Amino acid sequence: MQQTQPSLTSADIAKALAIYCSIAYDGKTPPVPPPAIDESAPLSATLAAFIDESRRKGTSGECARFVLRLGNTRYPHMKFVVERFMGGDQYYFSADTHDQAKTSVIALGQTEWKTLQDSNRKYKMEIEQAWYTAGLPTLRTVKERAHFSQRTAPAGAHILIVDDEPDAVHLLGIALTREGYRVATSCCGREAIDKAKSSKPDLVLLDYMMPEMSGREVCAELKHDQATCNIPVVIATYADVDQESLDLADDVLKKPFNTKELVERVNQLLRHHCRP
Repeated sequence: MQQTQPSLTSADIAKALAIYCSIAYDGKTPPVPPPAIDESAPLSATLAAFIDESRRKGTSGECARFVLRLGNTRYPHMKFVVERFMGGDQYYFSADTHDQAKTSVIALGQTEWKTLQDSNRKYKMEIEQAWYTAGLPTLRTVKERAHFSQRTAPAGAHILIVDDEPDAVHLLGIALTREGYRVATSCCGREAIDKAKSSKPDLVLLDYMMPEMSGREVCAELKHDQATCNIPVVIATYADVDQESLDLADDVLKKPFNTKELVERVNQLLRHHCRP
């Protein structure tokens, strides 16, 4: 299905919210209803009712991410997100499971917490598919619209991109290939570890929140293996974590970020870990 409308309106947000609540609460009314949306209001006025996560320390002013913590029937912290991809002009909707809290794992137990994460991910996939089917922009839409021209032949450093969302992997790959990097990709932690061992990339760009193995766990395994311990790892995350809490990672890149930020951080690490 081809999406055609590049702009986002308040009416789109109202439609997306209705779809989210219908799926996340199985057709029932959420315990805390989302804010009422004036469909004729300017986008900026509607987004003023959201939490603005694009202004956090470490993010670029031109990157935009606005959230409502709406939850679902089993978990109160899942987020409804309106984001602008990598500082571009395309807004899209996403459902952020927001379920990597260590304290919750301790409170529930590992097995119950894994079941909850699987449930959250199911809601996320169903909601985002429903948005896409309804003609609302998602990350899949952004991928379909992406037609970046490549500036140079991909003969530069070899970067392994790891993210459980295939559309995000694809778009990051396009952006980095355009800058002249050679790119390999993976959508799961175990496969990424195998690829890192076999291909020895110059750098691994790793998402923090992934099922099965988190970015923290993948990074730890890479750093504790003699074959991969010297490969610099950048963890990209929306989570409120810092370099100290992810001490095994060589750098932490806070989302949302734009292409300029990404390339600068990658180049900085590559220079620092320059191989003879």
